[in-house]
Amino acid sequence: MDKIIVICGPTSTGKTKLGIALAKYLNTEIISSDAYQIYQGLDIGTAKPSIEELKTIKHHLISSIPSISTYSVCDYQKEVRNKIDEFIKNKKTPILVGGTGLYIDSVLTDYNFSTRNTINESIYESFTNEELYNLLKEKTNSIPNQSINNRRRLINALINIDSGIDILKKGKDTLLYDPLVIFLNDERSVLYESINNRVDQMVKDGLVEEVKTLYNNKLFSKTSIEAIGYKQLIPFIENKTTLNDAIEDIKKATRHYAKRQITWFRHKPYVKEILIDRFHFDNTINYVKQIVDDFLK
Repeated sequence: MDKIIVICGPTSTGKTKLGIALAKYLNTEIISSDAYQIYQGLDIGTAKPSIEELKTIKHHLISSIPSISTYSVCDYQKEVRNKIDEFIKNKKTPILVGGTGLYIDSVLTDYNFSTRNTINESIYESFTNEELYNLLKEKTNSIPNQSINNRRRLINALINIDSGIDILKKGKDTLLYDPLVIFLNDERSVLYESINNRVDQMVKDGLVEEVKTLYNNKLFSKTSIEAIGYKQLIPFIENKTTLNDAIEDIKKATRHYAKRQITWFRHKPYVKEILIDRFHFDNTINYVKQIVDDFLK
């Protein structure tokens, strides 16, 4: 099988920095595996690589579609597998960098979305979130790995099951590539403090103005509007909450997302977890380079 490298893990663990260092080291390029960095205009809140970083190493699937477009995991799977084929043809090692677990798994493992579009999702419009959650629990005979508050994900999971595609189980152990999956993590309290500081910095960098521009110009789609940092600021823009409350909601949502990311990646049998050296990150980079050398041999 073809070898690929994946840098994943919770937000604020240095995935971008490590990915760029490895891409330079291997003379290759990066494919983003973040669900929202693909949208144009969603820059600050999605922590996209800086202009300088993008000039240093070519990144794929960064700001590649308008924010008014909808984009699914099925779209991502097709696009990234095609990109990987291009990399292999050009004798470059593909490096996926990002924290969206389902997107990464859809590429690495045998997820099949071919019959999804034959299902009419309007049948679920009248269901409450609780009813959707309970129905999903019945159909999977287990506790769904979906938040009861995320209506879109609940409906998507039900549609996949109706299509004969149980995304909670389908193909999860069938790898299509030979991957080195580096899962970056940190001590929980340090991670949460870093997340809070990052959100404060995003606000200083103009996150509120960025969201206002997108909202006032009606540039959100039903998928892009779900991005953390954007969704929580809309009630403030609509004068339904204070800015301080909206910022705290972003921090809380980001911390909860980080917890879900850790849960998602940690129990994958093909994932290698690495505790980062946050204050001497070059140590982490050099350690991963050794692992990469052994893997590519």
